[in-house]
Amino acid sequence: MDGSPAPIRRSVSADGFHFKKDKSFSFTLSERYNRASARDPKVVKSVDGLFHMFVTTTDKKIGRGCLAHLVSDDGESWREVGNIYESPDGREPECSDYFEFGTSDVIIVDAYTASYDLRMMDIDSDGNPYFCINLEKFADAVKKLYELNHETTGVFPYVEISDNNEMTDLCNYFSQDHHVFINNWIYGTETAYLRNMQSDYGIIPYPKWDENQKTYLTFQHDQIGVFGIPITSTRVEAAAAVIEAMSSESALGLKPIYYDVALKGKYLRDETSAEMIEIIHNNRAFDPAWVYCLFIGDLAQTPRNLLLSGKSDFMSYYKKREKMYNRNLEKLIEAFSKIGQ
Repeated sequence: MDGSPAPIRRSVSADGFHFKKDKSFSFTLSERYNRASARDPKVVKSVDGLFHMFVTTTDKKIGRGCLAHLVSDDGESWREVGNIYESPDGREPECSDYFEFGTSDVIIVDAYTASYDLRMMDIDSDGNPYFCINLEKFADAVKKLYELNHETTGVFPYVEISDNNEMTDLCNYFSQDHHVFINNWIYGTETAYLRNMQSDYGIIPYPKWDENQKTYLTFQHDQIGVFGIPITSTRVEAAAAVIEAMSSESALGLKPIYYDVALKGKYLRDETSAEMIEIIHNNRAFDPAWVYCLFIGDLAQTPRNLLLSGKSDFMSYYKKREKMYNRNLEKLIEAFSKIGQ
């Protein structure tokens, strides 16, 4: 290698088998990069129609190997937009590639409040709820999620494109190999998209907050079925006994059939995913803040609301609503105190 800039060139084909060099197409990276080592360009087209190119080289500004990221509207004219990857040292990464991650700013973001162990509410010895939120950690988590969904190349937050919802649309994208990773519900495995998907796939838990978090944690949403006994009932104990018997039958009979027979045996495709399901199921986290979400305010939905509005300043958002949260909590405790009177 004589140190001269290595040009980016291309070959074209009409059938995908026979290629010819396109002598009219050639360009080099800017002076920011070690142009002599530029190699292995990889081009992909994202779901929004934009072309992305990744080139192995070294970023001279930081003295580290990287994948330079370029974009193009037409595949002809390219502009540099930074680095999609930077190595921890001077070594240059090989065999550049691009892996899309499909996620959402809506309900899917809620799951991170559990997986990051962002507990918002607990119950004291008298049975009353109280706030236990770690404001600094919560603010850091919202910022991290915003950076992931809105500032990370290759991450595509869900946008509504059909009459379905984020779960089914993400499964649809995933089944067509548009995404390599997606966030989703477990019952997404039951959809026709994933059941008929030709490529194999697996399941892993949502990520931990950091390496110091002992276990993976699983989110349980507030959309939970509950039984209620009318206040006019004259046979409360009998009704409660029937409800308890039905719940017991579900726990002992229906749940094992769903997990062991349907989920593990029918919907999942490998033993490792079955092991992941055990981790997911056995580490469910429950936060009362989701049960009383609408009564207290929007505390539990804060990450979702901020990301949907294109913001990440949790502290300002929280401080504006703190008095409302506390006032509504007092009303909730007062309502509990009147039960049975």
